[in-house]
Amino acid sequence: MPFEPASVHQTGFQSNDVVEDHHDRIQHRRPFTGDFQDFLGSIEVIYTDDSDQPFGTIKEINGESADLNKGMGGDCVWLKGHYSTSPGEMVHEIGIEMRDKGQHGVDNISKGAEGSPRFLDLKRDVNKNEFIRTYGLWRTSREQGYPPSGWSGISNDINTGRGGDCLYIVWRFREYKSGA
Repeated sequence: MPFEPASVHQTGFQSNDVVEDHHDRIQHRRPFTGDFQDFLGSIEVIYTDDSDQPFGTIKEINGESADLNKGMGGDCVWLKGHYSTSPGEMVHEIGIEMRDKGQHGVDNISKGAEGSPRFLDLKRDVNKNEFIRTYGLWRTSREQGYPPSGWSGISNDINTGRGGDCLYIVWRFREYKSGA
């Protein structure tokens, strides 16, 4: 059964506390309350020189490497999710864009690697009623058109045109009710 933050029976959580479930290799910063602050609002791109995964970054759901550039050369690239600070920030879908050139202020998730630069495209629509609560990376040897069992959504392949493993961002939705 997939881990759901509402099933965590602990008290005394602070907003920066991390609850980690090693079975699903996903993490949540606090139990689900239904408030807009329970949903993904942004993703920070982190660059490092070594393959040690930084604390608090998004994990690969099967325990594989979560370095977006693994096997591609370039910097080690990690993603770190942040909760929304307003209902308008809640994300309902994640896509990957490939462009010939970077854009000022937008982080390249394939920094230093061969091929076209890649960028996150976080889709927001306040008219939706389900938003991303749980998310992870999925590394697989074959192209996928659907998310793995137990997951609601899947991005396009981060590694399209680069060779190597296929790499996706996957997520689970939760319903948001204004005023919850």
